[in-house]
Amino acid sequence: MELLFLLQESQQETTVKQLQSPLPLPTTLPLLSACIAPTKTVIANPVLHLSNHIHDILHTTTMMLVPPHPGFMDDRVNTVHTLAASLSACVYQALCDSHSYSNNQTEANQFTGMVYQGLLLSERKRLRTESIEEHVTPNSAPAQWPGVSSLISLLTSAREEDQPRLNVLLCEAVVAVYVSLLIHGLGTHNSNELFRLAAHPLNNRMWAAVFGGGAKVIIKPKRPELPPAPTQAPAEDVDRHRRRFNMRMLVPGRPVKEAPATPPPVPAERPTYREKFIPPELSMWDYFVAKPFLPLSDSNALYDSDESGAEDDEDDDDAFLSDTQITEHSDPNSYSWALIRLVMVKLAHHNVKNFIPLTGVDLTDLPVSSPLCNAVLKSLENWEQLLLERISKFDGPPPNYINTYPTDLSSGAGPAILRHKAMLEPDNTPFKTKNHQSFPVRRLWHFLVKQEVLQETFIRYIFTKKRKQSEVEADLGYPGGKAKIIHKESDIIMAFAINKANSNEIVLASTHDVQEVDVSNLVAVQPYTWIGEDFDKESCSSDDIDHRSSHTNIAQTSSVSFAPPPMSVSASMPWLGSGQTSMGASVIMKRNLNNVKRMTSHPIYQYYMTGAQDGSVRMFEWNRPQQLICFRQAGNARVTRLYFNSQGNKCGVADGEGFLSLWQVNQTSSNPKPYLSWQCHTKACCDFAFITSSSLIATAGQSNDNRNVCLWDTSDFT
Repeated sequence: MELLFLLQESQQETTVKQLQSPLPLPTTLPLLSACIAPTKTVIANPVLHLSNHIHDILHTTTMMLVPPHPGFMDDRVNTVHTLAASLSACVYQALCDSHSYSNNQTEANQFTGMVYQGLLLSERKRLRTESIEEHVTPNSAPAQWPGVSSLISLLTSAREEDQPRLNVLLCEAVVAVYVSLLIHGLGTHNSNELFRLAAHPLNNRMWAAVFGGGAKVIIKPKRPELPPAPTQAPAEDVDRHRRRFNMRMLVPGRPVKEAPATPPPVPAERPTYREKFIPPELSMWDYFVAKPFLPLSDSNALYDSDESGAEDDEDDDDAFLSDTQITEHSDPNSYSWALIRLVMVKLAHHNVKNFIPLTGVDLTDLPVSSPLCNAVLKSLENWEQLLLERISKFDGPPPNYINTYPTDLSSGAGPAILRHKAMLEPDNTPFKTKNHQSFPVRRLWHFLVKQEVLQETFIRYIFTKKRKQSEVEADLGYPGGKAKIIHKESDIIMAFAINKANSNEIVLASTHDVQEVDVSNLVAVQPYTWIGEDFDKESCSSDDIDHRSSHTNIAQTSSVSFAPPPMSVSASMPWLGSGQTSMGASVIMKRNLNNVKRMTSHPIYQYYMTGAQDGSVRMFEWNRPQQLICFRQAGNARVTRLYFNSQGNKCGVADGEGFLSLWQVNQTSSNPKPYLSWQCHTKACCDFAFITSSSLIATAGQSNDNRNVCLWDTSDFT
């Protein structure tokens, strides 16, 4: 990496000299110098090298159709692991101040104890040479990186169209290293690596530690020099002594005090600041593999790999365990490891999805800003579904999996509270053996069960087991049973759509209104039963549901202008049932909309669109009475079809006059105009579909020249 920087600098026509100035100069950061370099070549382009390095890792990740498993050898597991280490070192070198290297001083990093040493330069000296009182840390937001206004304006003015934004590039670097370590940890069955990866959060402090940022440093004013004391003339000295003598004679016994000359008050100066770029403390690799700082409540419960040594493997307690229980920690095909892999992928998807908006990238714009990051999120979703299918092949947890009740029963509580309390006990894990090799996986288990976003999954797969197929069929009403009626009305149903963010809600359109219906009572037939209890309707007590609602957090992205509300308990956990005994659907809301002919649901968020006979197209949010956007007013051609694209950031509407119109979904105005509209067919456009992206569209309709099925590339439109 340093060779690329030196090669690029040698090819510049003019060299920017380092000046003694309080303002930050781009020459202090190699990455910024590479971005604003006037001469760029394919060979000597550090930014292009980093971009290709990152994209290679992300592309390799997206090509892994199944999550890594120790039982399946895959060379890509070790390849992306090595590439991630190399990428981390390159990014760290690109952000270090090359003018701060010293030949005489070497300092170890405060996080890992490692000493960083360049290849062509000597050991790096820490830039933070101020005193303790002057020690500063970056406080700028990741979206405003590098956090210095002069550098931001310089990058903005020098940035080319085909050059990626630095905050997007660094965000992709974090995702690449993070997912690479996840792949290696899952593929090598490494509990220590998975624990340290899960214990390090992706937040603003992580960004400042691995990429640095801007900070405001107080400029201390120089102390003004004291003027020399004026010398008094001899005549003035004689007059002063005469006055003192006269005062003693007039008032004997009274001391004579001379009032000292008070200096004029000095006005208080306001502190002045200067912006300074603080370099990173450590690399991304060292951040994720370093020993995490745990709260005091967990320090005694969790195993410390640095202090633990080999213990006696033979323990009397292991004699009472079965072979399955003894090898539960080391068997990659065990039920516990299937559950750990599931929750690790779920946690990684949650962390990456919440981290991307911190860097200034809107999730709705992610397919355009960073297609590979969007593809990685889709891959993690697919891995999660595959791991769900894999763990569903088990009939449930093994016998005597963990204790379903805590050791301390003094506090009276319901069954659900007791289960949750038992799950959080440090010693209550499925790894019963006292072998020291099981300590890392026990530490990983104890940390994961305490994560709020994972507790629903743990409760589902620890305390429930599958019911018999005959019992499920009896509740569903088949074979030979009657179908359950969702909605019964004399009026005809013109269109309906299912909430893709919550499959327990549907929306129906009749000729005179639109109704949102909750069908959780009908679809939530429990295929599982609580372990240790007979399945009956009382097992779905309100205690269980209230307990899970207090420990369930369905995170919705707040980056869009209208954030969806959190889902209900029956929505987030349909396998628990609704807790109601009555059968049938309940109407949530009615909207006074007439002659709605077409409906579609958003692929990610809780929105849906309606298209009416009068040509109007509107977008609503589930369970909210207000209309969000009116894409088309009444008075246009009738709507024949409407869809969202797979990313959910664009939508299209086809009408009876053969026109197809496309809109951006995240609009600030209530009546936006389409960014593209054209006549696909001369008579009518009956249907259309987005093919892999929003720019390639297939349409079907009726035309005078018999061109009834067409394929359009909207990127060629001007």
